[in-house]
Amino acid sequence: MPADERVGPAFDTNTLIRPTQRKLVGVWMDDAKLPTLVLPQVRHELTRGLRADGGFNSAAAWLMAQDSPDAPFKWASLDREQEQRAMEMRRMFTQSCFPKTPVDRIETDGDAVAVSEALVLGVDFMVTGDFNTIDHHEVNHFVGQMLGRNAGLLVTLDDALMRAYAGGELADQLLVNALATVAPEPDARWSVDAAFEDLSALEKALQGSHLYDTAARLTIRWEHSRDLEHVVERARLTAADSPALRFERRRTGWHRAAAERAGNWQTR
Repeated sequence: MPADERVGPAFDTNTLIRPTQRKLVGVWMDDAKLPTLVLPQVRHELTRGLRADGGFNSAAAWLMAQDSPDAPFKWASLDREQEQRAMEMRRMFTQSCFPKTPVDRIETDGDAVAVSEALVLGVDFMVTGDFNTIDHHEVNHFVGQMLGRNAGLLVTLDDALMRAYAGGELADQLLVNALATVAPEPDARWSVDAAFEDLSALEKALQGSHLYDTAARLTIRWEHSRDLEHVVERARLTAADSPALRFERRRTGWHRAAAERAGNWQTR
């Protein structure tokens, strides 16, 4: 990436492969007027696993997204020098950084590769709260001790969302954005009661994805909102106008069309 190009954080595979988190970070990046950054290793993981019979699945959809000029993603790349630097960094990582990976396998471990790519590119890396695969506290300590970086490289998505939407109007915007990710089609009706049911289901999904603070925050903001009808209407408008969510509707259409051809309907 050009040195003067404005980019946001990168996101791990667990975030981008699941619709719930992917939509939420997509709307967040819309707010920031940035594309959703995808590291080379993450792109590899998202696009592998194509069906041998040519059927359509999540990997096929990601390949189509990669070839779509209007997709809300920035596909990062490393030159040879950067790849070499990333390799050298992986050789310095300790097993404490990647608790389930033997030391002799860290060099090729997907999580370690993604972290080293983020380091080389100089971007923050948003990860899930599961410390079993990447202990982000250990990684950030390593980065500070070995490379002299003061700010943390790895941040859990939950913490990042809390910082981005710290309070006041920003916290209200988090509720609007979250509701937008579960809004019905733009021309469908959506009552406050229906929106509350959809929000409750979303909160459960967020809790299952280690986004506990985000889920709790949404409940609080809903309970303390002075005008829920206005909140729901803002969410509807956001869903209609968001580049990330417009592309998600296209993506769903790809899956639906493929499923109809195959005689079933299932997507990720």
